[in-house]
Amino acid sequence: MPIKLLQASRYLTHSVLLSVNDLAHIIDLLGCQVCNISKVVENFDYKNQLLQVYQNYLEDFNLNQVALPKYRANLSCAFTLDSNCLNTQILSDNRLIIRPTLPIIQVGLFTFAMSSDGKVLSGSLGDSTRSFGLQFSFPAIFRDPLSGKNCNGLKDSINAPAWKLLTKWIRNHSRLLKIKRDHEMIASNLRAANSMDQICHVSF
Repeated sequence: MPIKLLQASRYLTHSVLLSVNDLAHIIDLLGCQVCNISKVVENFDYKNQLLQVYQNYLEDFNLNQVALPKYRANLSCAFTLDSNCLNTQILSDNRLIIRPTLPIIQVGLFTFAMSSDGKVLSGSLGDSTRSFGLQFSFPAIFRDPLSGKNCNGLKDSINAPAWKLLTKWIRNHSRLLKIKRDHEMIASNLRAANSMDQICHVSF
């Protein structure tokens, strides 16, 4: 029987600019395994690589030199309490392709643009696209691969406790920022961890 990959909808999301120490702390706090789900990898465990890639991202972010395609692939990860939520395909050269079959916390680069009336358009593509930390996503609804029935992601999935704990941490340890455009300060849903206290607003 072919493997059924995750079918889900109504994703809940949090986006936040973290420090590397924040990201490492969150992984340890949640007790999750970390793997890349966007590219072929040599090892299942991607935690150390993720932290290094994110360190590189922050360095480029501070220089306003983020190469979006590179970081989209290298920051696209799954956080999971149980590896059984993932399907791991072993290739002929022993490298791995890993894909979710049940709800996981999906991690990726957060990108946005601004509309002409000053609204933040998350996930935008184009020349004006900017990045701002990471986006964490979790499905509110998913299809059980065995029964085919729709299930509640926050009640019926293994990783729901980790998502709820992540949500609590972000609410307690981050703050909303304003966007400075020309001489105007615009309210936004951009969020930075309290540890990133050197960032008081976002210029656009």
